[in-house]
Amino acid sequence: MPGKYIGFLCYEGNSKSQSAFDTIRLDQEDNVATLTLDRPPHLNSLTQQMTDELLEAVTQLRDDNNVRCIVLTGEGDAFGADADLSQLDGDAGDEPVIRQLASTLHEVILQLYYADKPVVTGVNGTAAGAGFSLAGSVGILLN
Repeated sequence: MPGKYIGFLCYEGNSKSQSAFDTIRLDQEDNVATLTLDRPPHLNSLTQQMTDELLEAVTQLRDDNNVRCIVLTGEGDAFGADADLSQLDGDAGDEPVIRQLASTLHEVILQLYYADKPVVTGVNGTAAGAGFSLAGSVGILLN
């Protein structure tokens, strides 16, 4: 059975999960790829691992000609809180860790912003700090 047109050159229909990540989920339904921030107990706050996984997934999706639309959302009650600071020590040694997280997040945002296909963010709750930056980096924002 063919998929259903949902707008913005996106179709939904046959679904498959191709997630090999720990902090995000990547699902594809026909030509629509959905990236889900998946740390709901932590309000999907961003870690270095999550931003690394996002960068890998977004790069993969940008290069996949079968994907015609990317949807970004969060699991649970929040789209994404700020960066997860619980892994920091609160001293000068944290600076390189924060810089690396910010740098990777910046690259994710650029990849989404310059994607040659529509990127839709479904904000399903709080989007604060780094989560707000990520949510606002796309062309279409739905609340």
